[in-house]
Amino acid sequence: MNWMSPFRQLHRQPILSATVVLTLALAIGANVAIFSFVNALLIRPFPFADPDQLVEIHSVRGGQQGKLSMREVLDIREQIGVISAVAAHSGGAGGYNYSGTGKAEEWRAVLTTGNLFEVLGAPLEMGSAWPEAANRERDFRVILSHGVWQSAFGGSRDVVGRKINLDHAAGYEIHGVARAGFDFPMGIQVYRSIGGFTNYESRVYRNVVAIARISRPHTPARLQAELDSLGRQLAGQFPDTNAGLTFRAVPFRQLYSGDVQPYLLVLSGAVGFVLLIACGNVLNLLLSRGLERSREMSIRLALGARQRHLLGHLFWENLVLAVLAGASGLGLARWWMKILRGMIGAEMPTWMAVELDGRVLLFTLLVSLFASLLPGLAPAWIAGRSELSGALKETARGGSASQAARRLRDVMVVSEIAVAAILLTGAGLLIRGFLQLQESDKGFRSTGISTFRVALGWKRYIDQERIAGYYEHAQRNLSAVPGISLVAFAPKPPMTRQEESAPGQVVAEGQSADEMRSNPYVTYQSISEDYFSLMGCPAGGLPRGCGPVRIR
Repeated sequence: MNWMSPFRQLHRQPILSATVVLTLALAIGANVAIFSFVNALLIRPFPFADPDQLVEIHSVRGGQQGKLSMREVLDIREQIGVISAVAAHSGGAGGYNYSGTGKAEEWRAVLTTGNLFEVLGAPLEMGSAWPEAANRERDFRVILSHGVWQSAFGGSRDVVGRKINLDHAAGYEIHGVARAGFDFPMGIQVYRSIGGFTNYESRVYRNVVAIARISRPHTPARLQAELDSLGRQLAGQFPDTNAGLTFRAVPFRQLYSGDVQPYLLVLSGAVGFVLLIACGNVLNLLLSRGLERSREMSIRLALGARQRHLLGHLFWENLVLAVLAGASGLGLARWWMKILRGMIGAEMPTWMAVELDGRVLLFTLLVSLFASLLPGLAPAWIAGRSELSGALKETARGGSASQAARRLRDVMVVSEIAVAAILLTGAGLLIRGFLQLQESDKGFRSTGISTFRVALGWKRYIDQERIAGYYEHAQRNLSAVPGISLVAFAPKPPMTRQEESAPGQVVAEGQSADEMRSNPYVTYQSISEDYFSLMGCPAGGLPRGCGPVRIR
């Protein structure tokens, strides 16, 4: 067979060929876009050494998750036998101002023990982490992310040991550079020692999260059993601080993708049905073409061609369709991925980037072959079922092959209608739910409000009096701007993720000692006095989406 014959056959029917390619490209693009998210969140291994053995450990009180004290981190390291190493970090709540590039930048920061990179199995690009002794004292050595190293220092190899100013304070020393793509736990640009920011002996001051590596062959379930035992032990030894408190180990995969897994699986099923509908449409189109070519196939069979030769001929024709549809679908997938990321709006770590890697490209190839080859080879299979001796006569009067093709086409049409009805019903319910969610009362005003962030350098704003003075000055100046009626301050807008914390024991009047021990953790934020008025929150009770709060 001439290698150009598949192209000539497609060129004879350009509208049909273009329709097949476009139909498959739309379905393939949707499937590849969703699979890219499934791949990043549920399949692709995290870029750490033996990531299945990594867990994040939190404290739990009253069913609410919170942080640990450094003393409890040491208890876990010393008393849990299935852990090979444990590190602690603050969660990445703050940042540093840097102006060495000539413009003001804010570097998102996390305070951590020096062994974080070792526990994760993520070696540095250059330099080294600080020694363990620096975890217990105020230390000004920092590790930069690879992105900051490139943007602020041009990727200079002699950056280690250089002194820089952060938050208008001199003396910070660059001690290392993280490898490309590492921004653990999320969006971090500078790492600094936790020393001086936590108390190693206090069990009350809970402000860190633990990262632990489980030694093989032990499992997260075994670790959880030992944490339960440790929690009971500490509750008996230190009832004032640990009564009613337990520990929870969360595997990394569950930590970063557990909440979205059901939705991704539902979406995968939905786009899978879309692919089946597209295959049905293509099968109908190719069956129509096959009926037109049935006389040609019958003649080929009568002249001695074997069915496998017909299949081979159609295989190459449909392989060209598969390549064209797959390439077009891949282009559409990149566009849809960008749209989906914007719609979801959730921040993801760099090391969990949704991208077209080798696994996604292989998926694209398999889906393209499935969607193009199976429908395309059906006409040859049907033609091959007819008896050679009467092939021409049966074809002329609509013989068995033509009747089989028509019956298969009728079945496919009915199946398409049924599947399409299911998808349309589900889509209608989703759209109605989305519109109801958009129109529902959120408990605060969501229009006519603009937000921006201000990061105050600790060196200049070291006490509460200066901080309060800055906000009072900013409020007066902003209120004088034409078009602005109210100005308020809060660490986070409504309905954004609050940093896990344990602000202290929350006690309701009249509670007994046993009841107080089961009180849950409560997150809070300090706000200015006009916050409720600006957000349009109701005056009485706890405003939904606005609290809990305390007035500054």
